[in-house]
Amino acid sequence: MSRNYINDWNTKIDASWWDEVTGPIPFKDIDVSNNSRVKGGLYSGDKSGMDHLKQIEQTIKNRVKKGLNPLELPIVIEDNPDLTSDKPFRLLIGHHRIRALMSNGYDEFDMVHLRGKVTTDDHLRRRFMCVNNDHDQPNAANSDEDINEQIHLEFKKLMDEGYTLFDDKYSMRIKVRAIMRCLVGNNKTESQTGNMVEKWVDQQEQDPNSGHVTKFKAYSNQEAKDTSVKLLGLKGLKEGMQDSETTLANANTVLYVTNTSPIRAWQYCYTARLKNPNKKIVIAAYYKTTKLNRAQDLQNKRSKASSAWLELLKLDKARCGPTKNYRAPVDQIIFLPQCVDPEDYPENENKPVLGPLG
Repeated sequence: MSRNYINDWNTKIDASWWDEVTGPIPFKDIDVSNNSRVKGGLYSGDKSGMDHLKQIEQTIKNRVKKGLNPLELPIVIEDNPDLTSDKPFRLLIGHHRIRALMSNGYDEFDMVHLRGKVTTDDHLRRRFMCVNNDHDQPNAANSDEDINEQIHLEFKKLMDEGYTLFDDKYSMRIKVRAIMRCLVGNNKTESQTGNMVEKWVDQQEQDPNSGHVTKFKAYSNQEAKDTSVKLLGLKGLKEGMQDSETTLANANTVLYVTNTSPIRAWQYCYTARLKNPNKKIVIAAYYKTTKLNRAQDLQNKRSKASSAWLELLKLDKARCGPTKNYRAPVDQIIFLPQCVDPEDYPENENKPVLGPLG
């Protein structure tokens, strides 16, 4: 049978995973008793298992009435490793699917037959199962427990290759996030898988046996704005002023909360000064923590931004020339506290970190 037949199924399996799509395989030739699934173990007759089975049985009936392939997802088999068995194949994925077909009167069906490394390498095997179960069909999709376990295994694999969270936290995060987007991109959004990866890293950082990695405070956009207002003691601020979602303003102050480049922040405040010559202009800066490994990394970012702001202030003063009425585009710059590690220069979360114009 043509390899293109697999395109009739709604699956992310491609030629990099499988060896061939078979003709019809008699169910009597398949050992279905193994416990090889990633999700939920072997088929069981409990209420959850029976409800799931009935759902697939009905889906098959509905699809056949419409003239469609009975299954949207393939049944996957491998050569039976038990050489004493009279069944040449073992079921790898599709425990509920094959039983639902039996209930609908089938005694054979086309399948994907896997051979080679994916059947013997446990890590590849799990990846394959995640890929196959990355769907929103009636068949049970990857659970959060499955995904968290896979995240753990992906990090462990990198550590086995020589990576460490102390030296390579950023690159490890990027690699694992990319892998998980590929494996479970249909079950979860990029943001959801990213958050699950970050939670795994946070748990490791809190684990005394995992090796010390500096703990940082990460801010969402809204949390950064709320924290800035609280730390500065400002009241009566309204969002969305100055045509920017990152800006808040009241009668006396314009507050710009940013994790962008210092030059861009300065450019914005320069425009805000022209529109609000009598208001106090404040920058509250913070950083994405995914690129931070140590407290020194955060300090280096702040120092680089501070140097850029001071240079821009110097250039602006030179542009204006000697004048008694000179007022800088920015009146105050603060950094939000982000190093909260008790072992690595912890910052008071209730006080702003003063910037170059603090």
